[in-house]
Amino acid sequence: MLYQLSYSRKSRAKLRIFFYLQKRIFLSIIINFSSLNQNGINNKHLIIKKLFAISFICIAGILFSCKTEKKETGLSISFEQYTLDNGLTVVLHEDKSDPIASVAIYYHVGSSRETEGKTGFAHLFEHMMFQRSENVGEDEFFRNIQGAGGSLNGSTNQDRTNYYEVVPKNALEMALWMESDRMGYLENMVTQAAFVNQQNVVQNEKRQSYDNAPYGFTNEVILKNLYPIFPGQRTMEHLLHPQWYEQTPRLNR
Repeated sequence: MLYQLSYSRKSRAKLRIFFYLQKRIFLSIIINFSSLNQNGINNKHLIIKKLFAISFICIAGILFSCKTEKKETGLSISFEQYTLDNGLTVVLHEDKSDPIASVAIYYHVGSSRETEGKTGFAHLFEHMMFQRSENVGEDEFFRNIQGAGGSLNGSTNQDRTNYYEVVPKNALEMALWMESDRMGYLENMVTQAAFVNQQNVVQNEKRQSYDNAPYGFTNEVILKNLYPIFPGQRTMEHLLHPQWYEQTPRLNR
C-alpha cells in the first residue's frame, strides 16, 4: 500500500503567514540596527531579544498547528467472484483498455500430492495437458492459440498447476472451449506413447535446468534440509526410469 504525505490547504496558508512574519521580523531587525547609534547598545540588545522571542513564538505556534494529511494511493482492481454449478470458482475482471483477453486456469494440485516412490506426476501431467484431448487434436492447442495471435504456457509447483492464454478478444470463446475440453476429456487420450514422449521432454528439461546448470541442485538441497519431512519437496528421480509408466496401473492402457 502506498501513502503520500501532504499539507492541508489550511496548513499551507499558515506556512505562508509564517514565512511572511519571518521576513517582517528580519526587516525590523535591520531597520532597528540602522536607527540605533553607538550609545544605544543596551537598547539594541533588548530589541534583539524581544524580536527573537517573538520570532520563536510565531514559528512554534504555526508549525505545531500544521497537520499533515495521509492520502492512500493503493492499487485497486475491481473483480467479480462466483462459483459455477460444477464447483469451479471464477474470478472475473473486465478491462476494455486493450482488445485482448486472458484466461488463467489454476488446479489446486502439485508435487505435494505425490507419494514416495512415484514422483514427477505433477510436472509430467502439466505437459500431458498440452498434448491432446478428445476433441482437440495433437499439438492443436498450441497451433490454435498461436494461430489466433495469442500466447500460452503453464507451470507447476508444490501446491498448484496453472495454465494461461492471452488472446485477441475474438478468440476468448475458443480458449475457454479448449480449456474445458482438456479439463473434462483428457483421460481417454493418455496413452503409453504420449507418456513416453513427454517423459523424454521432462527429462531433458531436468538436464537443462538442474543437472547441467551451475548450482542447479542448490535450491533442492536447501529445501530438503529445511523441510526434511515436508511432502512438497519431491524430485523427478522416479520419472527417469523407463518402467515408470508400467508401474502405474490406473493409467496403463
